[in-house]
Amino acid sequence: MLNSLLKSFYISVPMILSMSIYFQIDKKYEITDKISPKIKADKKWQPLLVLSFCFLFMLVFGIANIYIINIPTNLYFILSSLITGAGVGFANKLSTQIKNT
Repeated sequence: MLNSLLKSFYISVPMILSMSIYFQIDKKYEITDKISPKIKADKKWQPLLVLSFCFLFMLVFGIANIYIINIPTNLYFILSSLITGAGVGFANKLSTQIKNT
């Protein structure tokens, strides 16, 4: 029980931190507004496309971790949740922009 709770902290805490850091950076530098026009897809499909590429990157990263890199499991959880948190933050910002227009 305690072990699974600790593993969930390795996933949830970096994801929450990366999402909050992404929102702070995006508020200052407006990254989403600069990248969104460069994505050649319909506005309503852009968040799905961003999440799909995020999870595709995680799949490639996971396969590379198994066969090539071989990093510790906890470090893999932390890195993958950082990447996923940034991707979810980006997709969330895109979806709120779509709702506001």
